[in-house]
Amino acid sequence: MAKGLDERQSKFCGLCAGGIAPEEAARLAGYRKKGVEKTLLASEKIRAGIEAGRQRADGGEESAGKEEILGFLTGLMRDRKAADVKTRMRAAEILGKRAGVFEKESAGEEQERVVIVDDIP
Repeated sequence: MAKGLDERQSKFCGLCAGGIAPEEAARLAGYRKKGVEKTLLASEKIRAGIEAGRQRADGGEESAGKEEILGFLTGLMRDRKAADVKTRMRAAEILGKRAGVFEKESAGEEQERVVIVDDIP
């Protein structure tokens, strides 16, 4: 937990530092009141916490790896209690795109090509 911040504030800072929009970060951190992200961002402690999180992420040692990201998305997609349907669908879409689920499949038939030969003098 960041120095001088409670648990929700610290989570909000971490989510914002990770690239989550402030409105979504506030919701995920447990805030229910609309517009609370503006109040949070006005605080110097919160801005310092977000900046510290960004600097840690830029250092690379706390950056999420491929497996961690895939695990997070999979867990989010399956979490019916904590995540709303829109969030779960977005996670499923990202995973589906990565797996190539939405690619058009050719049914084994080759497309015909027309070759024009210009041999008239």
